[in-house]
Amino acid sequence: MITAYRLIAFGVFLLFWWAVSFTSLFIPTPAAAAAAAGVMFTADVAIHRAIAQSLFVCGTGLGLGILVGIPLGLLMGGHADGAVAL
Repeated sequence: MITAYRLIAFGVFLLFWWAVSFTSLFIPTPAAAAAAAGVMFTADVAIHRAIAQSLFVCGTGLGLGILVGIPLGLLMGGHADGAVAL
């Protein structure tokens, strides 16, 4: 049932986007945006490099957070004085 609600919400969003795009000169239609995204992802290699760099930065931050946070959490939860010391 949740999948149906999500599909309905996505359809309402696309319908709203389509309606607004005809009243504005600056907002493209959903089909035009999808076509431009297809061209951008197939013709330009720089976008792939930028996505890879962003994912590397996010993954590095997540990894460092895990490496610091899990031992620190175990230390604070495992010892009565651990939470007080930090």
